[in-house]
Amino acid sequence: MARSRTLELVSKYESNRNSTLNLIPSENVLSFDVLKALGSGMAGRYAGKPESYAGSKIFHELWNDTEELSRKVFHCRFANVLPVTGHVAGMMSISALCKRGDDLATISADFGGYRGYNDGYIPSVMGLKVSYLPYNARFCNIDLNGALELIDKDKPSIVILGATVFLFPHPVSKIAGAVHSYGGKLIYDGSHVLGLIAGGCFQDPLSEGADVLLGSTHKTLFGPQGGLILTNDEDIAMEIEERALYTFVDNFHLNRVAALGVALEETKIHAASYARRVIQNSKALATGLYDKGIRVEGQENGFTESHQVFLNYGTKGEQIRDALETNGIISDSKVRLGTNEVTRRGMGTREMNGISDLVVQTLSGSKSPRIRKDVRTLVSRYKKIQYTLES
Repeated sequence: MARSRTLELVSKYESNRNSTLNLIPSENVLSFDVLKALGSGMAGRYAGKPESYAGSKIFHELWNDTEELSRKVFHCRFANVLPVTGHVAGMMSISALCKRGDDLATISADFGGYRGYNDGYIPSVMGLKVSYLPYNARFCNIDLNGALELIDKDKPSIVILGATVFLFPHPVSKIAGAVHSYGGKLIYDGSHVLGLIAGGCFQDPLSEGADVLLGSTHKTLFGPQGGLILTNDEDIAMEIEERALYTFVDNFHLNRVAALGVALEETKIHAASYARRVIQNSKALATGLYDKGIRVEGQENGFTESHQVFLNYGTKGEQIRDALETNGIISDSKVRLGTNEVTRRGMGTREMNGISDLVVQTLSGSKSPRIRKDVRTLVSRYKKIQYTLES
């Protein structure tokens, strides 16, 4: 039997990651049932609208069910599950709501905004002009008065809220009122917080006035990597639908849609309890780090109301990330620490205090093998995934 180097590396990767403590806020762990759907024979199949492929009737039933689940979980009228990423969901929505030469206002990547919406990325491809909403770095949120002044002056066709560093809810209703006063549209990119929104524990952007709620489906929403677009506006929904197939997506990965459906079934059952625990854990982790002498952003507002704890080491972020990884603690170069995956593995506030100890020991420069051993011991106690169809 021939050996596969690729499969050996897959096994090595799985073994390595399963022995580490994953605190990346843009990742989550998938349940066995979601993985089963993701690894199904749908992975090699096609479907479309209007349908040209035979053999797809059952998938269309599944497709309809997944969109219906999306509407129920997020309490909205229309859902589109075609985007293969949150980034593509953003492009589809922007394209439906504006034309070349229009103005777009969003949060600068310098203050934790999503880089894809900044000048040089999606807006440049679509021929849009970009301005940046004033930001209050001390409170880790939009400067509302400054943002309202900019919106009144520039009257951008689209304002995009949401961020990659996302600690606190945004002032959606007041910004929506300003944008709607002249006919503009408000997009809320909830990529990081979709699971918290589903649980009713962050904010409800659509009820607060956002025209579109979109995001990736694999962060606090514990689905496969992919995208989702939600709205209550039928005209917007139809515009996005018309621009979806054969413009932004062709094969939209049937297995991904099926896996998202399973994840939404799990979310429908557990969203509220999961979201509450995630936020409790974030607050506990932030407090533990702060009490042990680590600077944690957002102190004035209680550190966080989301799944993220932000340490903000600036240009030293890569060094911090690499030091943590040496001891089996996985983060990113922004040094955002997320509690979404460890919560799904069953950890609570007591474990967050232990994690804060491990982080502090690492950041103090300790290279003791005991830290790595303690990480492995902690992870080994929490192998069973929670908030599933069975749990």
